[in-house]
Amino acid sequence: KGRVSLTGGEPFLKEDILFSLLDFFSHAENFYWIGILTNGTLIDLNIAKRLKTYPKLKEIQISIDGATPETYNAIRGKATFERAIEGLECLIRNDLKTSVMFTLTALNKSEVIDIIDLCIKFGVNYLTVERVTPINNEETGETVGILSKIGQYLGIALLDERVANAFGIETQRR
Repeated sequence: KGRVSLTGGEPFLKEDILFSLLDFFSHAENFYWIGILTNGTLIDLNIAKRLKTYPKLKEIQISIDGATPETYNAIRGKATFERAIEGLECLIRNDLKTSVMFTLTALNKSEVIDIIDLCIKFGVNYLTVERVTPINNEETGETVGILSKIGQYLGIALLDERVANAFGIETQRR
């Protein structure tokens, strides 16, 4: 039996197709786990209630790349922080398993602890901290991207006792 993650672009832009896929995978014997990766901005209470009817839907991941509207909107390019948080809250109110994907960049590295606090405050089930993966521009030979090493920034979070305690992270300080 397998797992499937429904993503895009933004899967909720084509809500009819998304729910058709959820119906298909929910009835397919070969799949036991369904996940959705989204920016969360199109999720409302009605959608969350519909999602709750799919027992195989085990996780909905929302990308939140900043703990403040200013940082989030600088990275995402739109004034959508509040809508993403509202979508997250709708999922949590309906007891759906949620995760936050936080892509670590130079713009948000000072908010690692704040994003952890935000996840704890809302009762998010999982938090993933990812790094920006630099891409080489073949024409100029320059590296495009903000970080090439995640360790120097994650060290900030790993040394914080609140992080270690909240997420069961083993550190050398323990």
